[in-house]
Amino acid sequence: MTLVLGAQNNDYALQVSDRRTSRADGSTHEDESNKMILFESNACRFIVGFSGLAEAGDFRTGGWLAETLRDVASPDFTPDGIFRRLTDRATETFATDRNLLLVPPRHRRLSVMLTGFVSTTIGTLCSYAIMTNFQNFVRGDDDLEAWTEHRLFWRVLSNPPRPAWSVQRIGMWREFGTSEIDKIKALVVEGKLPEAVVGNTVEIIREIADRPSTAGLVGKQLMSAVIPCDFSKPGRFAYHTNVPQLTYYLPTIVAARPGNQVIISGATLTATGKNAKPFVFPKQHRNAPCQCGSGKKYKNCHGRI
Repeated sequence: MTLVLGAQNNDYALQVSDRRTSRADGSTHEDESNKMILFESNACRFIVGFSGLAEAGDFRTGGWLAETLRDVASPDFTPDGIFRRLTDRATETFATDRNLLLVPPRHRRLSVMLTGFVSTTIGTLCSYAIMTNFQNFVRGDDDLEAWTEHRLFWRVLSNPPRPAWSVQRIGMWREFGTSEIDKIKALVVEGKLPEAVVGNTVEIIREIADRPSTAGLVGKQLMSAVIPCDFSKPGRFAYHTNVPQLTYYLPTIVAARPGNQVIISGATLTATGKNAKPFVFPKQHRNAPCQCGSGKKYKNCHGRI
């Protein structure tokens, strides 16, 4: 099922998601499945994460979602049009794709969360959207079987007179309870650096992964992304590993503008060669010697922001 958290204020938006996928029987399929997309169009930029169905036969949710976001951006390239066409396309695909039709409704559940900003005539505003076929936000719980249609919950947060902020989650959202939400909310509302919000969220999700109540459906290998409110500044991302790694994973990137639609997916950085050493390490104490053997403190080596 996985767990994805999105948080934002007037300055930045971020998401943190685990990378675990599971089979229908609940067993772990893999821990390095990308569930994050950085999406940008003319009047919006969002971090996109999903939870639920990851694959069925030849159908891959991550690839389908990236291609669909690219395709539904036209003809107007506006957030309203993109969200509406995305929801319609999801409903149509889940009703007609032969791979998905073979999946029982209880395993066909999917939620997609978009966290970011929209450009309007009164400025750039915080916005988030959740598209789902099983999470009932009116009733405040989840249905056990997928609906026959996808539904969209979209909100634009006004700025003045109060600072805008939001903390949302999908997947095993109940595990990220009130106390955890309050902790992240306080950091976001106080305008703490996004790295602080990401670091705390990573720790919380890893603690949740150890709970018996998650039944092994939440993993400890994570991905995070941060996008600034200023569209002229690039987003940034990080791969958070629980074990030393030779490979650094990157999120999918989708840019959709008139005459220029691009998808970059499956990108990785890998240390190779006979003497290759891991260049991605779990978080350590800031003053501890770095695991890479450089002799430097972690904060001055692989722990640098």
